[in-house]
Amino acid sequence: MEYQPLVSIIIITYNSSKWVLETLNSALVQTYQNTEIIITDDCSTDDTVAVCKKWIEKHSTLKKVIRLVEAKKNTGTTGNHQRGFDVACGEWVKCIAGDDILAPTAIESYVEYINTHTDVRHLRACAVHFTGDFKDADLTRHDKISQFMYHDGVTARDQFKVITKTFFGSGPTYFYKAEALREIGGYDERFPMQEDYPMFIKMIGKGYKMMYMDKVTVYKRVVPTSIQYDTEDGAIFPKNKVRMIRDWRYEYKMEQLGSIWRIFLRYSLWLQNAIINAGNNYKSPKCRFLNVIDKLTDPFIWCDRWLAHKNRQFLHTL
Repeated sequence: MEYQPLVSIIIITYNSSKWVLETLNSALVQTYQNTEIIITDDCSTDDTVAVCKKWIEKHSTLKKVIRLVEAKKNTGTTGNHQRGFDVACGEWVKCIAGDDILAPTAIESYVEYINTHTDVRHLRACAVHFTGDFKDADLTRHDKISQFMYHDGVTARDQFKVITKTFFGSGPTYFYKAEALREIGGYDERFPMQEDYPMFIKMIGKGYKMMYMDKVTVYKRVVPTSIQYDTEDGAIFPKNKVRMIRDWRYEYKMEQLGSIWRIFLRYSLWLQNAIINAGNNYKSPKCRFLNVIDKLTDPFIWCDRWLAHKNRQFLHTL
């Protein structure tokens, strides 16, 4: 008999009342049913909690654990993920934002993958992005994801060298073994709005190679006002990147870098802070000039370009 672990589906909500029922229903109708559903709310100011409670009551007769975790104060997405994880009983965990949709076979696909790759501890898959109403969305446009950082010739050590310089992975499609996250100390709540990148660095640094499954498991709703996409008109950096630069200073990278790359990171931060201090706007000649200097001389931007080049090369071999 194939391994059929309990999977915790953790639904992360904050002012998600407009879309959360679609997310909840997508978790409920999974073809793989050995799951529990945990809704963790970050002190929403709309009626998200009331909508979730009504939905839970409607499905109270089901033989499935469904629970709601509420916060007394807003802690950000990282703390919200940790609260859900703290009460999760599953051997494996799938988190999803309260405005996204799980594909019906998502959890089944993940479990099939870990049954054929028994040494895996975490993996990512594919997502289709859409806007507006799910029923009207074009879900046929699925761009091929390059598998360069995940192919057999790349080790966890190789991945670690890259993940500390430039991001790869996929927070919306991420699937991980609960024991592995406990080993690295859980989510890093020092960074309230950056739950995935610090975790990826620590998981890969632990020696757990991130794997890739070439299946669509998540339909990611693009909401312009969300933390990820919220950008002021004409801004060079979106609001969340400004937080990473000014408030967190990419500390989760700094801690893992050697002495030379720490110097490079300080230079990168100096340039990006200069752009922010000058107004962070393309309308400013000074900002545009600094942005050009940043793109030409920032070692981390050159890492982005290197990875993009390797990805293009790898796609040509598929």
